[in-house]
Order: sequence, then C-alpha cells, then structure tokens
Amino acid sequence: MADVCPYRSRDHSFLLFVVQNPSQLAHDVQQRIFRTGGLQVAMGAFGETADTVTPASSESHFHHMFAGDVLLLAVCEDTGHQVSHALFNYYLLPNAASADTTVTYLNGVAVLPRWQGQGLFSALLHTILCHRRTLYLACRTQNPRIVAGLQKVGTVYPLVHPSQEVMKIAAELAAQLGHTPSNGYDPDSMVAKKWYPHFIINSTPWPDNSDCGKRMSQLLDQKAGDCLISICIPFDIQP
Repeated sequence: MADVCPYRSRDHSFLLFVVQNPSQLAHDVQQRIFRTGGLQVAMGAFGETADTVTPASSESHFHHMFAGDVLLLAVCEDTGHQVSHALFNYYLLPNAASADTTVTYLNGVAVLPRWQGQGLFSALLHTILCHRRTLYLACRTQNPRIVAGLQKVGTVYPLVHPSQEVMKIAAELAAQLGHTPSNGYDPDSMVAKKWYPHFIINSTPWPDNSDCGKRMSQLLDQKAGDCLISICIPFDIQP
C-alpha cells in the first residue's frame, strides 16, 4: 500500500504516491509502474529517447527505480500518467557527531520536460519530509537545479559555510557512497572529484546565470565530472 498526497500546481492537479520499500512490491506491480511512465521519466533524466534507449539501460533504470527505501511517484490527475519520481535511501551514520544520525538521501529525481516548472520537485521534497522527520536531507549531484530545489526546503551546505559537524556528516556519507580522501573526496569543500561519466554531464542542464549555478561552478570542475555532497538542514527543525 502507498500513502497518497494531493498536490495542486498553478495549472494541474497531481497525486503524489509514497511507496515504502519498493523492492518488496510484486514484480508485476513494479513492471506496471515502470511501463506507465517510470521508464519515460528515467530516460528523460539521462537524455535518452525511444531511439537511443537500450535494453541494458532500460534494465538499469528498472533496478535503480525500485532499489531505494522510498519511491515517490507524481501522477497527473488529468492524464493518469506518471510525470515525475524521486528515490530516497536512509543512511545510518553511527560515527557522526550525534549518535546514530540518520540521513535521508536523495538517490535520484526526474521530471518529464513537459511538466517541469510545476513545482513538482519541491512538492516531492516536502512530501518526504512530512513522512519522515529528518535532521539532514542530502544528495550527491552536479546539477544546480537539484541543489536550488533543496534550498527551498532548508539551508544547504556547502553553499553556506558548513560547521565541523556538517562536514563530518558529509564525509561519513561520502564514505558510504564510495568517496574517500584517497580517491578524490575533499572534506573541506565537500566535493567528490571525477565521479560522473561524460554522458551524464552532457545531459545535465547547467544554468550558469543562477546564483546556485555560479556558486557550484566555483566549487566543481564540471567537465572533469566533479560532484557535490550537499547537506540540507530543513527549515522546520532549525533553531
């Protein structure tokens, strides 16, 4: 069963489905979700089309979509089609400053191009925060639009100078994601060097004229594939 939250943008009405433990869904249910918009949404995130998507990439999208702890789906009520989804994992960081700190990690998000500008990403973030109160919302990205979305729900580090506690949390999360100082992680800047392959870089919008884009361009070498470990402290839990 999934919890359902209504969301109304300026132009359309949506239903946001919160699916806990999506890997435990029956395979035929997973296939139905994937074939009624999930694949198209994932293809759009990677710059693929019906002509360029391969069986291998389709299988990869399928496994990624259902591998997290929570899957959020946005379905347009007018059409009945899935237009966006977001994947979240929970990471327990036992060595962080606060004992047994859990980070809600954004493992992926995509919105079909036609439906961008409807506030869906912010709606998905607010939905996950309502379903699980969290001290830290985090992601690994080189896309300023994702970080700008996080800024709408909280204070994002390292765009704001981080405390030692935040830097420690970022470093421990980075280690769980496979980034250490020995393989290019800089704990001071919270940047993981040369992580993303070029095909992702080439499909990622890079709005250099935005404040967030300008700040990230100072931190990252986009062409080299750098990415940022971003830590967001939601506004509703800040002192």
